[in-house]
Amino acid sequence: MFSRGFTLMEIVVVVALVFIFSTLSFGTYKVFQFRSNLDTAVANVFSACRRAQAQAQANLGDAPWGVKLQTSGGTIFKGASWSGRDTSADENFSLTLNLQLAGASEIIFAKMTGWPLGGATNLTLTFNNDSKQININSRGIISY
Repeated sequence: MFSRGFTLMEIVVVVALVFIFSTLSFGTYKVFQFRSNLDTAVANVFSACRRAQAQAQANLGDAPWGVKLQTSGGTIFKGASWSGRDTSADENFSLTLNLQLAGASEIIFAKMTGWPLGGATNLTLTFNNDSKQININSRGIISY
């Protein structure tokens, strides 16, 4: 006669396999989540630069417009510099994570043309050893 059921060894093997697969899946999920958050942050910075550039090209407020970046967010501002800006026009945005920034933290776009006043620039955003770059050429073309 055969008995129905599982042996203790079979149950231990199944539990061990489930534990191993769930541990591997969790690590992969975290890497995917970090990359997704970095992609979102890059898209937000790109969008802020495009908005500031569009406002400068539209000659909104008869002034250049710029973006000031910080590790957890930034500000779209009106003026030729961050320190001399019109604070009533500030538009703050936040980023979902604290980034390491390399490159220009302040980008100003000339009124009418939308070209960057400091010339071509590259921004590198880094989170958890993964980096993405935003490029702004001397004619104001923004890419990432």
